[in-house]
Amino acid sequence: MNFIEYLLSASIISICLTSQSKIIIQSIEWQDKGVIVTYGEEFSDEDSVNAETEITSHPKFSSIEFVILDFLKVKNFSINTHVVADSGKNSDNHSIKNSSLKMAYISNSDVIKGLVNVYSAYQARSELEHQWDMRIFSNSTDALEWVNDSQVIA
Repeated sequence: MNFIEYLLSASIISICLTSQSKIIIQSIEWQDKGVIVTYGEEFSDEDSVNAETEITSHPKFSSIEFVILDFLKVKNFSINTHVVADSGKNSDNHSIKNSSLKMAYISNSDVIKGLVNVYSAYQARSELEHQWDMRIFSNSTDALEWVNDSQVIA
């Protein structure tokens, strides 16, 4: 087993990407049913694209039931809405691989709430029948409870 195979098989991949001594992505934790991404103090366009690529290109992506993105520690946002809009437009490609995904965002920030609304609006314009169920939560307990509930609310 090479190093990359080892990382892919690990249940937790800790990524300590730093930008001027600030943690960007604190961890990506793969579980049986999903993945939890915890961001550090900074969140940028690059972080958004990198996390999306990491999740959607992972071998487990087609079989997971949820993605939780935890933004509670983020203090600084450097992201453009066009990046989020492009991601929403491109969700068709990812929805083909996994059409019944639940997306839970954990944040108390109006910035994240706005970005989720932009993403949702562009995803809603999709021609696919199935769109991901997305919710915003203020804490991890509620988010985990919702993603582990077997009833998908459309």
